[in-house]
Amino acid sequence: MKNLFYRLFDTQASADKSLEVTVLMKSVFYAALFCLLFILIALVFSFSFTTWLPLAPLGAILFSLFLALRFFPALHRHYRIIALFILITIQAGLIYLWPLNLGSRGGTLYIFFAIFIFEVILFQSWWKGILLVVSLSVLVALLVYEYMHPEWIALQGEPDFGITDTITSILLTFILLILLTNSMKAGYNRVIQEMQNSRAAFEEDLILARNLQKQVREIDLDSIPDYDLVYRIRPSTTIGGDSFHFCRPQESVLRVMLADAQGHGVNAALSSMIIKGEWDRAAAHYQDPVELLNHLNHKIALDYDERVSFSIALADFHPRQLVYTAAGHPVQFLFNNKRLIELENSGPPAGMFRNYQYKSHHFDLNQDARLFFFTDALTEEIDQIGKNGAEWLRQVLSKCITASNQDCMLSILNSLAKILTQNPEDLRLKDDLLIMVLSHRHGALPV
Repeated sequence: MKNLFYRLFDTQASADKSLEVTVLMKSVFYAALFCLLFILIALVFSFSFTTWLPLAPLGAILFSLFLALRFFPALHRHYRIIALFILITIQAGLIYLWPLNLGSRGGTLYIFFAIFIFEVILFQSWWKGILLVVSLSVLVALLVYEYMHPEWIALQGEPDFGITDTITSILLTFILLILLTNSMKAGYNRVIQEMQNSRAAFEEDLILARNLQKQVREIDLDSIPDYDLVYRIRPSTTIGGDSFHFCRPQESVLRVMLADAQGHGVNAALSSMIIKGEWDRAAAHYQDPVELLNHLNHKIALDYDERVSFSIALADFHPRQLVYTAAGHPVQFLFNNKRLIELENSGPPAGMFRNYQYKSHHFDLNQDARLFFFTDALTEEIDQIGKNGAEWLRQVLSKCITASNQDCMLSILNSLAKILTQNPEDLRLKDDLLIMVLSHRHGALPV
């Protein structure tokens, strides 16, 4: 019996009922109960037959519509047509009852207010505007006619009926408002719960993606025993678009590339996988790094219709020479012959202009040469607080002349954290950050 009652009168929101359908079902259900309650009050107080007669068929229609909505879910897609029929029926009943319950002094006025609320919730776009105008026009017409013809109310109205109707109508309006609020809150809570569940699933996917990206970025330092390489990656979110790759086109040459994908988060991370795939296929097949950069630029622009772009710093680190080229990347630095040398950019980001031809720069190296690669977040974080990021970095690097690569990296991170008033072990940046310091190991070069 309990389950039967629940199945019959359940009006709660569920996965197959929208908020609008839930509001409509509750409104119809309690409006039908109101009709029944009003008829009982009219009988108890011995009101005239004409005061409650129209409410009997109205209540029957409303309850039938509720049962139809409850047990025939296919009707839910037509809920606006059903709501329109109900509103027309109720407004016809209100026009009939207006003079009987003392017009504007009775309770019919409050039912009109409830109708306005239903129209705002249940209808969208121009339908909402039309229905509000029609309902307001009906109410204004009744008020004007009552003002111009006061005898209309005096002849038909029953004072006792008007007072009782006013009390019950006010109570009904408040009850309906409470029910509507609860329905909207239930729908809101359901949406929030679904969003939280989706967010939790998305965060699990991000953690998996972060672990996969970490494995892809992992560098086997034992494979380059003749080089001293130190790097740090700080994505601005769980995953990022900065990547670092190296290969050995010749036994005596280390080719390194730092790429910064446009954007942040998932899009940038997916873009970084694109550049890695192209790098893996082509990195060792070109003798000159600028030829490799021109190939990457043309291939990415052609395959992705110039929708994916990267800033790239690319260099071949020979025993006594550095060959450098860059696409859309900020100025990088080379410490050589006791001087800090700026490595200039040679063109727009890769992937934007498929036929663009980049240029390379050659530098003779001494045995203490050291290469500093970094993405633009390092200097832009300083720029955003009103200081010159490039000049700050020059000063920091100038103090690292005799320091090891590891100490130089710590000096950069500590100085950045100090300026940003953050913990160097837990930097929170607006953009992905990658820093690399590279040099030959002492004793690895021929004299």
